[in-house]
Amino acid sequence: MKRKLWCWLAAALIGLSAMGAGVFWFWRGKTDTGGADWIRVTAVLPHDDYGYWTKTREGIVAGGAEYGVDVKIVLPRMNYDIPQMTELIRQETAAKVDALIVQGIEDEKYLEALRKAQRQGILIVLIDTDVDGGFDHLYVGTDNYAAGKKMGEAVAEITGGEGTIAVLSGAENYPNLEERYDGMCNVLAAYPDLQVACVEYNQYDGLRVIEKYHAILKAYPEVDTLVCVEGTSGQALGPRLTRQNRKYEHIMVFDLSEETLQGLCSGAFEGVMKQQQEMMGQIAVREIRQYIESGGVWDRKILTDVDWITEESPEAADYE
Repeated sequence: MKRKLWCWLAAALIGLSAMGAGVFWFWRGKTDTGGADWIRVTAVLPHDDYGYWTKTREGIVAGGAEYGVDVKIVLPRMNYDIPQMTELIRQETAAKVDALIVQGIEDEKYLEALRKAQRQGILIVLIDTDVDGGFDHLYVGTDNYAAGKKMGEAVAEITGGEGTIAVLSGAENYPNLEERYDGMCNVLAAYPDLQVACVEYNQYDGLRVIEKYHAILKAYPEVDTLVCVEGTSGQALGPRLTRQNRKYEHIMVFDLSEETLQGLCSGAFEGVMKQQQEMMGQIAVREIRQYIESGGVWDRKILTDVDWITEESPEAADYE
């Protein structure tokens, strides 16, 4: 069995190296399997951002350690390179892993690769973003529409129900980001003096975040509130801004990280929407093991909480 496992790992490493992707991490479970083969899980993550997705990866690896599952993390060479992520899914399907953990992305070739994996008996877990891809899957992650509504409520409270908003998002056609935006707009519809002037996209690139930060004010000088509905923006802005030097009256961001805590404690941000991404990873691995061992209902959702963090919250006090 050991030889079989290490041959699989070696083949995967060679194949991924040839196509320009990389194996970031794998964990050999240490639980006694009673002579049975290890449960093999591969997570295809969009990138390692030292923030949201790094925490997700840490949760998956921790789940492998806790539940005795072989976990491998693979990444595309370029952030959010969907064609390469699709090829990684195909390669892991050919390797006959037991389960795949991936983000839900509305791209037909990507979804067809997941449908093929599911037809071959591979369990599919979608984390962070749920999609209706035409295959049975478990979704573990935030209720993004509800998280958007919570952000809308925070915006209304902080601005006093008046102002002009710019929204900074990651990229177009990502359902999680669109759901957050829609949820926020649902709340803001009750405040006629709060208007959204524009939605801009940073393509998950920190330098582009800074460019957009300045370009929005140049194009829309009436904007006084910046709302960031994904994590890259807060990571890029947090270390650079303070209450004194920010150019917007209000800034609110998604995803708690070292950088967003820094921005919160410096007064640059009024609040941070905290997701439970590490928990998502752990739950995904736990559910895979339980289903393989005991069966049950697979095609369902497990929703994790979000919390609105301010400078009075315990997380900020611990950081300071």
